[in-house]
Formats: sequence, structure tokens, C-alpha cells
Amino acid sequence: MRVKCRSLFGFLIVVGYLTSSSQLVFPQVPSRALLGMRNSQGSGNVLEFELRTFILASKQSDQSRLIVQLGFSNSELQYIKHEKQIFKADIDAIIILSDTLGTEIERDEWDETFFAEGFDLTVSPAVYNTTRESYDIDPGYYDLSLSVTDKETGRKGERQKRIHVRKFAGDSVALSDVLFLNSVAFITPDTVHNIPKKLPNSFFAYYEVYNVPEGDSILLDFVLSDLKKEVAGSRTLVSKGSVTEDYIEISKDSLNQLLLQVELKVRHGEQIFEMVQALNPNAKKLNPAYENLDKAIEVLTYVMKRKELKKLKALEGEDKIAAFNAFWKKKDPTPATPENEYMIQYYRRIAFANKEFSGVDEGWKTEMGMVLVKLGRPDYIDNAAGVQTYDSFSKRPVVVWQYLKYGRRVVFGYRGGRYRIANYNQIFDLLSGDDIRL
Repeated sequence: MRVKCRSLFGFLIVVGYLTSSSQLVFPQVPSRALLGMRNSQGSGNVLEFELRTFILASKQSDQSRLIVQLGFSNSELQYIKHEKQIFKADIDAIIILSDTLGTEIERDEWDETFFAEGFDLTVSPAVYNTTRESYDIDPGYYDLSLSVTDKETGRKGERQKRIHVRKFAGDSVALSDVLFLNSVAFITPDTVHNIPKKLPNSFFAYYEVYNVPEGDSILLDFVLSDLKKEVAGSRTLVSKGSVTEDYIEISKDSLNQLLLQVELKVRHGEQIFEMVQALNPNAKKLNPAYENLDKAIEVLTYVMKRKELKKLKALEGEDKIAAFNAFWKKKDPTPATPENEYMIQYYRRIAFANKEFSGVDEGWKTEMGMVLVKLGRPDYIDNAAGVQTYDSFSKRPVVVWQYLKYGRRVVFGYRGGRYRIANYNQIFDLLSGDDIRL
């Protein structure tokens, strides 16, 4: 087992919490019942994390290198006091690589410690931590199984993924995956050696070209694009032999990093290799706005006044896109940074509500979905002992969501085939208005 310790104090964004002056006191919840219910955004008993894999050439001539990277937002991890204002979170990761016949090829376990400076950062969904390991293996198809545990709470998350490890050894021109370096969400510069010092307003799309004779010319065409615009360019590289390293510098102010897509076309003689890769493979999942603009606008019910929403829906083309972007710009809590944490959190909650509560209606349209979008995930969920069931004909228990930071609870009773809010008059002030609570 390898034990690593990493300090990540860079790119720290603090999202403030709104509080309510009106409070409802309820019985103390046993501490063990709170295990697994992350302070502000934790996802119940399941540890949420991002899994990314990258394929490059290995220094072992006949093998390729698989890089496995895990990403966590601070709000998913349980931090504890370490010293003074320093807090730490510990995870344990177990990875199993098997071939397509189910034969285990690699099993690895590693521990990781993340640090945060100040309590506010420990609960921020905008602070992102990464850890990674690399494996030199034969080219082919593999099944990756990954289990990650938060050591403090015991919360566990699992991922499975089929991976194609490409072959780079040989005579044909080949291209590695694109690694996004010096970005908050991805691999740090110690992976490669030809990246310049970290620039505050730039990051880099790094890639490698293989098997071009030393001294030959390599023609590169690239297109960097997001939802609204693109930056294109071309240049000629001089091959360094079996491996030619190169990178494209990207201004953080020029393109939306969450949506960035890189298209590369490498040419050597008559050989052409093309690669299209997104910086954030989950951007569409986390931000439905980028799949379909009309759908993204439809779900703004909870953060936009009715008349304003109707007017936005009536617009067309570029006018609609401009108005949509202008709306979210006004909501951005940190306009000096490229990310709009408010928007990201909103669409994450919409996606989570759709995943958890969809039935006859889409999940975000249900009352449970509405509460989750407006208030975030509850600290504690329980069946209310001693509370009469809302629907006298239903045998389903009342469900109570506890929000400790507001000193409130939301009671759901089952009526008419779905769960509905049973104590709306007690939480009206939390749910009213055209904002969500971070």
C-alpha cells in the first residue's frame, strides 16, 4: 500500500451560506445518524467522485501507460481538525484491472490525504482535489473497477469502466490523449517536463506525437472551442524521434473551461491522426444547459421570475443565447474567475433531482426535486416518528429532511401517488424567492 500526502491550497473559492433568522428547534440527532451526510453538499451514503483515464506511451517500449485520476470536491469529503486552522480528509482507493475474460491483471490500493486551510474551505463544492496513479500495461481492452472510501465516515463510492489501451509502439503516426495541465480539475505539471512555470491566467493542453522520424516536420491543426466561440490555429513541429512532446497554451479568460473541447489533427506525409477530447467529460451531465439551450432555460423556474422566464423563452437565436448568458453572469458569486459556481451548482442539483426523483414527471418538477434544488441535499433523512401520515389512505411513512444549518425540517407526506410537502407554511421563507441556497 502506498500512502501519499498532498496539500492543495490553490484555486480556493469560498461560497458563503445564507442563514435564516427564523428557526425551528427539533430533537438532537444522534451523531452516528449523521455519518455519511456531508456538511452541505454530501450525497448521502454514496461518495461522489469523478474518474478519468488517460492513455500515453510507456517508457517500456511494447507497453502503454494508463493514468487513472480521481477528482473530489471538498463538499464530498469529511474533513477533521488537523492543527490550528488546518483540516484534513483521508481516502482509501482500491483499483482492479481485469482483461475481457475476467482475469485480474492489476490490483492496487493507495491512501491519499487532502488538506484545507480554514473550515469554510472544507465544505466548499467549488474546491476540487485530485489524486492519480499510473500503470504500464500491454495494449488491449480492460475492465477497470474502482472503490473509494472516505476513511472518516466510511462512505464509499464505486465506478466501473471499459478502457481501450491503445498501442503506440510501431511505425505508424500515433497521438496520445490530451492532458489538461495546471487546471484546477486535472493533472499537475509534474507529469511532464516541458511545460513552463504555472501562469495565473493560462493552462495547457498537453499531448505527445509518436513514431515520426527525428527531424521530420509534423503539421498540427487545432481548434479549441466552447459553446459560443472557437480559437483555431496551426503550426509545424520538428520531430524529436519516437516521442515528440507539445502543448497548446490556453487563456483562462478566452474560453469557458468547463465546456472546452480540443480538436487536433496531426499530419506526417500521408499519415493523418485526429483526436477530439473534452476537458470535462461530465460537463453535459453536470450542466444540461449545454446539451439543449431550450431545456436549460425551461429549468430556470426556481431562479428566474415568471415574466422574465417567459420573455427569455420567446427570444430566438443569438439573442436567446446572449440573454441566457447575461442572466447567469448576474448570478455569478465570483465574477473575477472563469467558473460560475452558482450556475454549476444549480445544474448539478437539477441533474441529481432528475436522477433520484423522476417518475411520471421529471425529477426537478417534483416537490422533493424542488426542495433539493432550492436548499441542496439535506443533512439527515428520517421517517418521522409520531407524525401522522399525510395521506390517510397511504401506508407510506412521512419522510423528513433535516437541514441543520437552517434549523428547519421539511416534511413530505405521500399523497396522490407522490411525495408532497406537508409543512409548507413552516418553510415558505426558505423556498420563496428566485434564488437557491448554497
